Amino acid sequence: MLRVALIRGGRAHYWWVCTFHHMVLDGRAMAVIFREALELHDALAAGRACELPPARPYRGYIDWLERLDWSRRDKFW
Repeated sequence: MLRVALIRGGRAHYWWVCTFHHMVLDGRAMAVIFREALELHDALAAGRACELPPARPYRGYIDWLERLDWSRRDKFW
């Protein structure tokens, strides 16, 4: 449901290809993955270690969902 490939197209040309099913990632998650991939690339290219921030626990998202007021959404739909 998720494929990632790094394709070499010459001495200095590479393509990073990522395909995924929409149930695996949404647009917001894909933006995070792209940002982290670019940070890793820049760090490797500069010869330094890359320190990504720790991932936020999924539990925080569930807690946020539980605090939402669904009454307005229920009326709309």
